[in-house]
Amino acid sequence: MPAYSSLERVSLSSIDFADDSYRVSRKRPLDALRSSIERFGVLESPLLLGQNDRIIPVFGHNRILAAAESGLDSVNAVVVDRVDPTDYRNRALLKCARNEAGPVGRIRMALVLNRLGTGADDLRRTMRYGLGVPDEFASARMLDTVLGLPGHLRDYLDARDVGFKVIKELVTLPTEAQVFLGERAGDAGFRINIFREMVEMLSDIAVREGTLEPVLAIPPAQTGDRRRDEQALFDAIYALRYPAYTAMREKAAKIVSGIERAGCGVTFPPYFEGGEVTLNVRFVRGEREESIRKRLSEVDARGIEKLLDLL
Repeated sequence: MPAYSSLERVSLSSIDFADDSYRVSRKRPLDALRSSIERFGVLESPLLLGQNDRIIPVFGHNRILAAAESGLDSVNAVVVDRVDPTDYRNRALLKCARNEAGPVGRIRMALVLNRLGTGADDLRRTMRYGLGVPDEFASARMLDTVLGLPGHLRDYLDARDVGFKVIKELVTLPTEAQVFLGERAGDAGFRINIFREMVEMLSDIAVREGTLEPVLAIPPAQTGDRRRDEQALFDAIYALRYPAYTAMREKAAKIVSGIERAGCGVTFPPYFEGGEVTLNVRFVRGEREESIRKRLSEVDARGIEKLLDLL
């Protein structure tokens, strides 16, 4: 690392907190960090860039925010007038080793290194072996595209450590679809497997239909239960992606409902695979032959036949 000058005491009010140009760490609750600062102070000094009468955080965004929340009015920091590419790379690699940066943060690291003049071969090597970013993201255009995703969506991708394969498909979606996913997924904290399948289905619908208007028209679920809201949106998108299958399921559900009204349970393959349906009839101790025969005679044989025809 370069021999930066000694620490300076920097007023927090002089730092431009709104400038996220260099921010790579995940946004997270600051309770633990704030508690540590209140007890022991800021243990690792932030790196700040001072240019054109502005002071911008380079490393230490969360520390600076937590210090402000702790009631401090200044911190010891390293202030530079130029970011050294080697120092930036080393600090970035350390953050990755600590698992402090998600996929979007790692993308931003690569973009900063590119803008600092890192050669193409060195950048690709650092991305692949140090940042864990695939080669197909190495172009400045691709890096800018990822960082151009809506803020809610970028935060979700980092918080959930969404894989680069999903991100590669995500950036091909129309902007309005990205905003839609960011608002729904970010607010509800969707499970990663649900989010991944949603992205795949949206991509398929966009290719097949040439539009995602029906998806964007899905009203937000407001049950107050995150998992139920998540499942409701997933089911709505699934119905648009697989309309024929969804229609078959709805038809089967109506048939099953009619059969179950007679006191029978029905099990059939969820994806209509295989060639059998299982009928469950519950009898209790004390039932006599007449009652048993009567209940069996009430079984909806026609309904079962209709279910078998769907397989």
